[in-house]
Amino acid sequence: MNSKSQKTIDVIIPIFNGYTFLNSCLDSVIKHFDNDARLILIDDSSNDPRIQVCLEHYKQQANFPVLIYQNKQNQGFVKTVNQGMQLSDQNDVILLNSDTIVTKNWIGKLRKAAYSKENVATVTPLSNNATIFSVPEFGKANQLPEGYDIDTFAELIENTTLRLYPEVPTGHGFCLYIKRTSLNLLGFFDEIYGLGCEEENDFCMRVISHSLCNIMADDTFIYHVGKASYQDENRDKAEQVNRDKLLTKYPFYLDLIRYYQENRPRQIWDNIKAQIYELRVGIDGRCLNQNISGTQRYLLELLKAYTEQVSSLQLDLLISNGCQEHIINLLNKYEIVSFPNLLEESQLDQEIGELGWDIFHITFQGISLTDIVTIRPYAKRLVNTWQDFILFRNPSYFAKFREFENYRFNCRILLRSMDGIIAISDYVKQDILNGNLLDSKRIKRIYHGITKNNECIKNQNLEENIVINMGLMPQHYLLFVGNDFLHKNLEATVTIFKTILNQGYDYQLVIVSNTVQNGGVIPEIQQTLKEDITIKDKVIFLNNISDEALKHLYQNAGVLLYLSNAEGFGLPPLEAFFNNCPVIASKLTSIPEVVGEAATCFHPGEIEKIASEAVRLIENPSDRDRAIQQGKERLKQFDWLKTAQETKDFYYYLLRLPPNSQHNLPALHLNSQKLISIQSQLEQTQLELNQAYSEIEGMKSSKFWKMREIWFQIKSWLKLTKSK
Repeated sequence: MNSKSQKTIDVIIPIFNGYTFLNSCLDSVIKHFDNDARLILIDDSSNDPRIQVCLEHYKQQANFPVLIYQNKQNQGFVKTVNQGMQLSDQNDVILLNSDTIVTKNWIGKLRKAAYSKENVATVTPLSNNATIFSVPEFGKANQLPEGYDIDTFAELIENTTLRLYPEVPTGHGFCLYIKRTSLNLLGFFDEIYGLGCEEENDFCMRVISHSLCNIMADDTFIYHVGKASYQDENRDKAEQVNRDKLLTKYPFYLDLIRYYQENRPRQIWDNIKAQIYELRVGIDGRCLNQNISGTQRYLLELLKAYTEQVSSLQLDLLISNGCQEHIINLLNKYEIVSFPNLLEESQLDQEIGELGWDIFHITFQGISLTDIVTIRPYAKRLVNTWQDFILFRNPSYFAKFREFENYRFNCRILLRSMDGIIAISDYVKQDILNGNLLDSKRIKRIYHGITKNNECIKNQNLEENIVINMGLMPQHYLLFVGNDFLHKNLEATVTIFKTILNQGYDYQLVIVSNTVQNGGVIPEIQQTLKEDITIKDKVIFLNNISDEALKHLYQNAGVLLYLSNAEGFGLPPLEAFFNNCPVIASKLTSIPEVVGEAATCFHPGEIEKIASEAVRLIENPSDRDRAIQQGKERLKQFDWLKTAQETKDFYYYLLRLPPNSQHNLPALHLNSQKLISIQSQLEQTQLELNQAYSEIEGMKSSKFWKMREIWFQIKSWLKLTKSK
């Protein structure tokens, strides 16, 4: 700390009656004073005889210097404060109202804030009732939160503070630290404000006008009753008179305050409220359609963990209009007993309104910018879980290149506008950072979990033991699980299987996959297999099977081949580990990060090596058992409860950061698109007008036009003759 900060500090309390409040104030001051400070009590000719006795009593109780001054005549608040600052001589001062209650380490914390920067002139702490310094609700006279007293609430603020020490336009007279150097430069309070009100604002305007600064000590809380010290029957009238005087001197004052209110460091208030209230979290459930894939599974598992095992969250699930029955059935199937509040899109204004969500979490990729713009006003922070950049890099999955361009552009805007991004692997996180798409402090890697009970959606039309029903040979078939995007390398998987058959092994290949609209390879593979009688009966295609059926396929497979070129995470290997199935995996992108040492990893193009490894795991029981045990160990790293808890912690972390300064990017882009459309329409209209003008000019040179002109001349002449 700067050596100047070790100077004696004078705490100045101007007093005019208010006996009860004064007692409470001095009790707290005696309890929480600083050995390097001195207390100056100035009685401004109170007419309550108890005041003098009270001051002498506390002077006797104090183990630090206490100076008491009695004004023979009432000077008013401003002159009394100036008197105290003059008596203080060369010391820094803290002006303290007599209707306050101070808290532990308050002097030391204010002093530390004051000397955090050399250009600081004044410091004001937080309070329950101090306009722009009020917490937990900004700008209001707050009651203490339920379950807290003054000391415990002050302790909470100190323990969870951000210590931003933000610059503020003005201070507040309930407790104002002023450096002596600032008093030397700027002088004392302007005594035109008489009884008081606006004098501290006037001083702070001088501070700003001299390019010094006022700051907030966001680690310090002092209780303030408000308008209870220096009571005077003419105070209300004086407030308006003094406000007029202030605005005459500083006409920009109200605009400056308004600007601060709109641009204040909201994370201070968001963080405090997050510590004392349940977070209200909105989760986007509009992806919960009839098809349940990894994206939907992630959302459902997160909901299950939140509602059953994670506390301090008030959950709203935003769903499409008219989908309540479908969503309820889906939640029941996933045994989510404690439902979140289901909220249809049409209910946003009615149910959320101005209160808003602390966090709104979009758990899927590909939300439209229009939806982002719609949601943004209802949420303090927006969070998006980002799965991968596969579509971002691959135009073959789009019907038109323009769609690919738009997708990439929208992804960039979305990522740059988010308050926080959850990357499902370190690989995905690094991808975001490499593209300079978001500040690293706003990105958190949180792994998916693995469903441990496997008791989710069951298809009653499928016999439980699918292995027997389909004539599969237990532990002698290769398993592929995933859709048939080109990058999944299903064709390479079939080639590996052919290689194994050519070596004389009698295995089967089970492909559990759905065909995608653009880029799917199953139809082509099936056509090729029809022409190869040596293999076609040994390859089984399955789609839309239940979780229960998939469990049995894993448990009886010889090995899972997971040879994708690109993944953001990859759940099938973990599902295989859980169901005692060895895994051979790709060593590309995120997959090695997920499987660790529990799977043998190859480049998908190493066909012969992969074929040999598959045979080894199937034909050697000891190698197979070792691989299964390694998979079990690896699973300990992945748990949905851990995922949910880390996600919740990330919510709290984001509330300690300011909202993303680029949060309006989606709206700006959409507005620019509208302007471009309008401009295009105007240009088209101008072209049409120009064409019409050219046509008219062409008509003027025609015989018809000349005859028309002659006719109008004759008509005009006839009309003139008739009138005469």
